[in-house]
Amino acid sequence: SAERRFSVPPYLQAHGVRAGIVVPLGVRQEPIGILAAYYRTQHRFSDEESRVLTALAQETALALEKARLYDELQDNLEQLQETQAQLMQADKLKALGTLLSGMAHELNNPLSTIQLSVQLMKRQHALPEAVRKRMDAMEEACDRAARIIRDLLVFARRKPPERRRTDVNEVIRATLALQAPDFDLSKVRVVSELSPGPPIMADPHQLQQVLMNLFSNATHAMRAHAGRGVLTVRT
Repeated sequence: SAERRFSVPPYLQAHGVRAGIVVPLGVRQEPIGILAAYYRTQHRFSDEESRVLTALAQETALALEKARLYDELQDNLEQLQETQAQLMQADKLKALGTLLSGMAHELNNPLSTIQLSVQLMKRQHALPEAVRKRMDAMEEACDRAARIIRDLLVFARRKPPERRRTDVNEVIRATLALQAPDFDLSKVRVVSELSPGPPIMADPHQLQQVLMNLFSNATHAMRAHAGRGVLTVRT
């Protein structure tokens, strides 16, 4: 209290502090805090006490720095694990694309045979009307399956990004057709309100990937929340 260069803060005076010493906490000349020691009686700190407090402050600072580095290491590890999971998912998608391409080609041959057989049978004039209607339904189902296979081939085809004039509505229709089985399984009703519009410059395959992710996320959210729902798509 005899030292006039420093004033004792009121909160220390309230505790009867009469003497004190403050040592900075820091690593590599970067202060991160202070270590303080106080007496309620008048006291002059010796050089030995100063050395002990300084050493204690250094050890404390090192311990705090180690804790910070550990937390930073944990964050980096989590980011690395997330990146690794993304790479694994990308490999799975690549393998899935190859599988889809092979399956689509394998399905194309028997489907073409069925379509040709239906068309040949429809040329018979003696077919009863009920059978002819059934043939029309079969041909329509084959056409729908052929469109889905074509979309699968386009989706699975590996090619560099290409910006060209793209009809967004066509991309949306193709994407909805590809995901129709998932919508049915998830009891999701699709409402599309596609207004005519000018084409845009885009990569249709990347655009389709974005739409598939959006539709899948929406479907999963509705299925998890209520077990069913309505997916509305507007342009």
